[in-house]
Amino acid sequence: MKLAHVALSGYCAVIAYLFLSLCFGPNGLLAYGGLSAEMAAIDNNLTSLRNHNADLNRQIGSLTSSRETLLKESQKIGYYPKNARVIRFKDYDAQRTFYDAGTILQVRDRKTAPQWLLRFIAFTVGCGVFTWLCRKKPGRPRRR
Repeated sequence: MKLAHVALSGYCAVIAYLFLSLCFGPNGLLAYGGLSAEMAAIDNNLTSLRNHNADLNRQIGSLTSSRETLLKESQKIGYYPKNARVIRFKDYDAQRTFYDAGTILQVRDRKTAPQWLLRFIAFTVGCGVFTWLCRKKPGRPRRR
């Protein structure tokens, strides 16, 4: 009879641990719900990167097809045609165009219950079930 009590309380502890892990664990339902915000941020970042890539592809196409565009872009980075007169102003720095190519996404720590706490609660549930099963029932004599 004691073996059945131990087995049942162990079974209840395992079921409690599985339920707590499913709900509150690091891969549980609460952590899964928090992933939707990260997925939206990744989608927005991907969209901006695709737009930036399309702009760069258009610029590459115009550089390969138009001589004037190639000359303007080369002058921006300091290349000039032969026999060109260049006037440089002291303390003047030409502004370069920088693109915002999305944001750097970092993995956030998910706020979940630690595993030791879930195991402790499951162990406590198992001990509680065991003591509940082994309690003396009033009015009934025990068989030996």
